[in-house]
Amino acid sequence: MPGLISEIVEDASNNQIDVSAILRKAIVASSRLNLTELRDWLQKEINGYSLSDEIPSYRNLEGRPYYWNPYNGWQPLIFESAKEEQFFSSRLIYQSISELDALVKKDRHDSILGIPYSGKALQRICRGVGFPTNARLDISVTELIKVLTAVRNKILDWALDLEQKGVLGEGMRFSEKEKDIAKNSTVTNITNHIGSMTNSQLQQGTSYSSQSYNTSSDKELIASFIAELTSNKDKLNLSNDNDINVNANLHTLEAQLSTNEPNPVIINEALKSIRSVLEGVTGSVIASGLLTSLAILIP
Repeated sequence: MPGLISEIVEDASNNQIDVSAILRKAIVASSRLNLTELRDWLQKEINGYSLSDEIPSYRNLEGRPYYWNPYNGWQPLIFESAKEEQFFSSRLIYQSISELDALVKKDRHDSILGIPYSGKALQRICRGVGFPTNARLDISVTELIKVLTAVRNKILDWALDLEQKGVLGEGMRFSEKEKDIAKNSTVTNITNHIGSMTNSQLQQGTSYSSQSYNTSSDKELIASFIAELTSNKDKLNLSNDNDINVNANLHTLEAQLSTNEPNPVIINEALKSIRSVLEGVTGSVIASGLLTSLAILIP
């Protein structure tokens, strides 16, 4: 009868055996070898992680974010920068390995799983698209398979290392010599990855080129631009139509800033309308300065 470690090597090498079953044997081995750090990791994998735990980087899944448009259905979210896209296109998962095993068995490898956004992430998406909506991150089942494969490989590497050093666990037991060898062996390295929520900006898949959030810094920048434009507007020699246009948009901006939750779409359109007027003012140093200030708000 092969030793416990050899059994783990054989099971981990067989893709037909669930990773959750391999984990249980590995937990027994790590407990009897007094490998506390390794056993704690194995138990988190089989029981699932809590919100306070550090999550290994291999549990960071990549997908594509979508939002619900009441007229066009699910639409992809478009981002202003690669950093923003990376943040909203990944998700740490806390589920146990047995749950992931079950999901992979249930769905084909080319299936897509939708993970809904919630809390602050959903609030920021709603502010970005300009209206309350639902959003989700579509992830391929192959992303779950990557997690299972990572755990399987880590256990296999650990067990092979012990087997090569003569730690076998015959009869499900380990000698004192085997325990000493195991303690001095290289324990599976788990790289932790903690995600953080940043004040990212994003936009929906439309012609809107920028979105602003309801932060004090945004309000201050817009208020500063309004004051700058108001004090210099008479020097721009605008036509009657353009003057009316600018005044209307200034009133719109002031009204939005006075609300608790300014609408980023309305603000963005008002700023773009003002920019169009200013771009038509040729040979004006004042207009150029205003456009420079405006570029901070709508690049």
